[in-house]
Amino acid sequence: MCTSKRKTLLVALRSILLPLALLGILPLTVPAQQQITYMQYNLLNYGNLTSYCTGSNNNLEAKKEALRVILDYIRPDILAVNEVGESSYNATELLDEVLNANTYGVIYQRADRTNIANSDLINLFFYNQEKLKLKRQQVVQTFIRDINYYQLYRAGEIAHRGDTSFLHCFVAHLKAGRDSEDEEKRAQMIRNLMEYVENNELTEAVLFSGDMNFYDGEEEGVTTLLEYPDEQLRFQDPIQQVGRWHNNSRYAPFHTQSTHSNSNGCASGGGMDDRFDFIFINESIARGLHGVSYVEESYHAVGNDGLHFNKGLNEGPVNQDVPEEIRDALYEMSDHLPVVMELQMAKSHEITEFASAYPKIYVNNPVKRGETIRLSCLTRSHAHYTLQLVDLMGRVWVERTGILPVGHTSLRLRTPEATGVFLLVFRVNSNSVITRKMLIQTKR
Repeated sequence: MCTSKRKTLLVALRSILLPLALLGILPLTVPAQQQITYMQYNLLNYGNLTSYCTGSNNNLEAKKEALRVILDYIRPDILAVNEVGESSYNATELLDEVLNANTYGVIYQRADRTNIANSDLINLFFYNQEKLKLKRQQVVQTFIRDINYYQLYRAGEIAHRGDTSFLHCFVAHLKAGRDSEDEEKRAQMIRNLMEYVENNELTEAVLFSGDMNFYDGEEEGVTTLLEYPDEQLRFQDPIQQVGRWHNNSRYAPFHTQSTHSNSNGCASGGGMDDRFDFIFINESIARGLHGVSYVEESYHAVGNDGLHFNKGLNEGPVNQDVPEEIRDALYEMSDHLPVVMELQMAKSHEITEFASAYPKIYVNNPVKRGETIRLSCLTRSHAHYTLQLVDLMGRVWVERTGILPVGHTSLRLRTPEATGVFLLVFRVNSNSVITRKMLIQTKR
């Protein structure tokens, strides 16, 4: 977004918020937003020498220098990478000799290296310790390669009390290849991921990044992510550019591979004609529901100016997206381009809502008969609640009671064997009521 648009937006927001603050509905303080730069990058056999990726066409010292130049240009707060040789030496060296050798003063931490799938290539995850802390990590599936999960929160906030905004990050390197068997393996990895997301009811701020190796938006793996039945769990493409990406000039501004027009034996050739690398976000991030929001127009494949379709990055015309030094470093480093995106992360305890006595709730709607209603609730203090599903005649079909902790809570309610329009009634401390109209459909 250009500067003038941002200024206009800020003026508009102030004109709305100031009168509300004076009336006592909102405080005069504005929530402190912290900008987070997320970077996803396939490092192309980093520290992994093979019969085709050798010391001459995949020189580690040259790659380290190129990556330093790229990082100094982008300055990420989070860096998720694929295709690192599985040796622990590579993980340590990347942190010490590349990321923490930066010229911009950021000190990075690294999540634990994993390789349960016993692959030659692994994912790694780094983060700016001055802005973020790692609460936990886990491997969520091991078919072909590990898919890694990392839960982050703002540095200086208290994670165990729920008094913070959480960012949940999944990182994957899906199966490569164009035949139907390869597509099915990618789809299986995605099904395993979504099973984990659903079982753990991850409706807060969730993103999924990696080298997905998708050729087409109609692949089962893509549709499983983007058309998942539960809207709170499904992912979105932040730039809404889903289609037949492979060798399609329509998507030239969004392709991420290959930076080389001719293969050197290690890097793939063919020029810029595939969109393999993605950062997907969920509804919570898209709408800023849980303190983490996507910054519009910030998603970008660094080095792609849209003018190098089927060309190498080092070919004419002059690259309009990055300086020559960065273009050369991108070409030297990998056959993939890094993808970056900006997030805003609020201080959770400063997020104040209209009529703060009411919790904030989000519900998947509509639902099929026999399925589960998932309600995500945000509260600022402990509270007693009653949750009822009531038909239009006033009959209570399902009821649940309990105590809400501080922070985010997920509640589940099984739908009855009836269909039609219902009311979901959520009572808090006997004096606050939130009602949502629910549509329960026939299960086909």
